[in-house]
Amino acid sequence: TNVIIVGGLNSVPTNIATQLAGLNVRRISGNDRYETSAKLVKEFGASKHIIFTDGRKFADALSATPLAKKLNSPILGGKNSVGNDIETRLKAVKGDKVYRIFGQDRESTSNQVAEILKYNENILANGSSFADALSAVNLLNDGGKNLLLVKKDSISKDNKALTVNKTNYIIGGYNTVSKAI
Repeated sequence: TNVIIVGGLNSVPTNIATQLAGLNVRRISGNDRYETSAKLVKEFGASKHIIFTDGRKFADALSATPLAKKLNSPILGGKNSVGNDIETRLKAVKGDKVYRIFGQDRESTSNQVAEILKYNENILANGSSFADALSAVNLLNDGGKNLLLVKKDSISKDNKALTVNKTNYIIGGYNTVSKAI
């Protein structure tokens, strides 16, 4: 069995690799999260699509995961939020094949991605709880599921509309997504 550890020793300590004795373990890491991200893109190989997100915030990258899966594309984090200058430079190279998907906040950004994908299954996770939302990535990698970010005690009107007559999985305990959802 092959195991890839992503991140340096500060992120994933040596004892994790030690616990995986007997498996084929290798580590992909860089000097920082951005270099690690670039190495993962190289590992991923050629792609027709690349999704850029802010490398300092997790919500947009998580929201983009279902789209990345559908497009078979890597998600690349930048040192700054993906500004208009980056969009302009990409458009100079790719023309009208550059799309910006965004919302006023993390919940509405997840909604915008889901509106494009139109899947019939949703994963709901607290947009402020990194661990719960990240644990849902394996479910998203199966494909065919939207990630809708919610607040602990509320769900936006637009995200609620996307849950009607669909299969919905709530990720996290009641301390992160209350019964009110």
